[in-house]
Amino acid sequence: MKDATATAQDNGADAAARRAAYLNCAEDIAPMLKVMRDHSADIELRLAGVAEIYRGRILDTGDDHFLLEDIRPREGLSRLRRGVNFTFSARADDLYVCGEDCRILKVESDRGLPYFHASLPTRLLRQRRRRHNRITLPPRVSPNEGVVQVTRQGDDRPLHGQIIDISVGGCRIAFSGAVVPALTVEEPLPKCAVHVTASLAFDAVAVIRHSAWDAGKRQTICGIEFLRMAIPDRRRLEHYVSQLSARRTPARA
Repeated sequence: MKDATATAQDNGADAAARRAAYLNCAEDIAPMLKVMRDHSADIELRLAGVAEIYRGRILDTGDDHFLLEDIRPREGLSRLRRGVNFTFSARADDLYVCGEDCRILKVESDRGLPYFHASLPTRLLRQRRRRHNRITLPPRVSPNEGVVQVTRQGDDRPLHGQIIDISVGGCRIAFSGAVVPALTVEEPLPKCAVHVTASLAFDAVAVIRHSAWDAGKRQTICGIEFLRMAIPDRRRLEHYVSQLSARRTPARA
């Protein structure tokens, strides 16, 4: 069952949205960590029995864990490898979170760079959440780039769409004409082949978060969230979005 205070906060007025709420369920906590992931937010780590504060980043999230990387100072790597419990706090896009009682489950590496599988916090303080920004693709992206090929469950015919904007967490897509059968919210997408540029192309498992018909442009507009992708692809996407964010004024999703 969802945290009642959090649900009331999400549906209430602005004053209610500014109040702090403690989240206790994984289905409520994981989306908060995704916001931090999408913003490449610096998180402060406080390890049990250690006075020094360490920093890191959330590389990715799952239903019952999250991936932690870029630990600083580097001596924190050895301490995390020993499995010490920790709490963390972070801030991004008017959202502040503080997670309690996390622990390292296992350690892996990608091209020699370690990352840690950590359990979701048993409790997470959330305050003042609002939606994060997506980034429009630059004009230099050619017509045959910035495209997505979506494969639906039980249908071998892929849908081809154009990327409107993108973030580390997902993208908005425009499909020409009506999609039949219609796309539905929470519909799983077993494969999304995303081709952003010649140097950034990846496959992801995704889910539809919203879908609408634009009668003026005769397009189906769809928002998807990337649920799973390869770690190297996630890092390349993070780097691409951070570069665009530094150069452009972001577009509101």
